[in-house]
Amino acid sequence: MKHALIIGCGYLGKRVGSRLLEWGARVTATTTRPERLAELAGLGFEPAVLDLEAPNDTPIWEADPDAVVYSVAPGRAGDPGVGFRDGALDSATRLIEAGLAPGAFVFVSSTGVYHQRDGSRVDEASPARP
Repeated sequence: MKHALIIGCGYLGKRVGSRLLEWGARVTATTTRPERLAELAGLGFEPAVLDLEAPNDTPIWEADPDAVVYSVAPGRAGDPGVGFRDGALDSATRLIEAGLAPGAFVFVSSTGVYHQRDGSRVDEASPARP
């Protein structure tokens, strides 16, 4: 893989991006907060701001990645809200429809519906108790 695009480069995105850099990939990492650009650049990523409520207002769509990691988290309040969901859906749909990730498209979802907090294994058969 030569180039990866991480949509939503928070905790998990930074870990995945760092591993990809170790493997020699170029990593473009997005955030919704401009104040995080320096942090992401300091990790070796090519940072970009992506406003999920205005997904067309960023040049990342021209990045032509080999793989996309879509790791958009809900807002700090826990409920992403209608605008966030619409923006996230628009941006994910645009990536897929544009064929920007012909090699791989990894969609990361929340484990927030699981109650386990003791480090035990959580999988599809685990009871969901938000």
